[in-house]
Amino acid sequence: MFEQPLRLVGTFLRSGSVAQPFIDKGNAEVELAMVETAPILGVFVAFPALLFVKVKNGFTIPDRKSPVFAVDVFVFIFAILFFLVYIPKLPLHAQIGARYLIPLYALGLYGIARLSIIREVFEKQSRMVYWTTASGVLIGGQSLLIYLIISDTTGTDLLQTHAWIGLGVATLVGGWALLSVTKRRSSRLGAVCIGLAVAAGTTFILLTNLSHLASVGDFVIPIARWLALRFLIA
Repeated sequence: MFEQPLRLVGTFLRSGSVAQPFIDKGNAEVELAMVETAPILGVFVAFPALLFVKVKNGFTIPDRKSPVFAVDVFVFIFAILFFLVYIPKLPLHAQIGARYLIPLYALGLYGIARLSIIREVFEKQSRMVYWTTASGVLIGGQSLLIYLIISDTTGTDLLQTHAWIGLGVATLVGGWALLSVTKRRSSRLGAVCIGLAVAAGTTFILLTNLSHLASVGDFVIPIARWLALRFLIA
């Protein structure tokens, strides 16, 4: 891990030429990193700063009998063990959408929900988060699909378009999260950033399963493949 730091970058942050040296075969242009497929994870860039502020303001040990504390410990240990087991082999060939890291996505979302800046946004601007997400998926998603069709974008360029969008949105989320550590905190701006991040990730999942990769492999639920092929033919 410390001898090959770019392996971490290729797995979690940026695919393409960064990850290619660590893949035995295949094209790293389609082995998208975690942040590229789930931009909301960009909020973790502010975690060290948030932790520092919390310690500076007086860190208190949580109640060990609390269910939340127990879940936090379980998630932390599981994430570390999972990471240590897989990191020597990542990024993997045919890892489209980093599906081998699916458990870490769920753990990441739990970690995001535990951040105070995220909870504050949902307490104050939850409706804006939902409306931004819906608009991003319904309007942004369709606009992106139209663009990809008109520009005749195919192959690796197709997935790399999603990758760059994901990185761009993750940068916005990360920037807002860092800004939130200071007193210049804006719940409204946070709601927009979070909504766009969720919309970008949702759009990636929908388009890759219903359009880009609809004819590749089998689905766990048969009806998902049926729907995907109907959309592809349409």
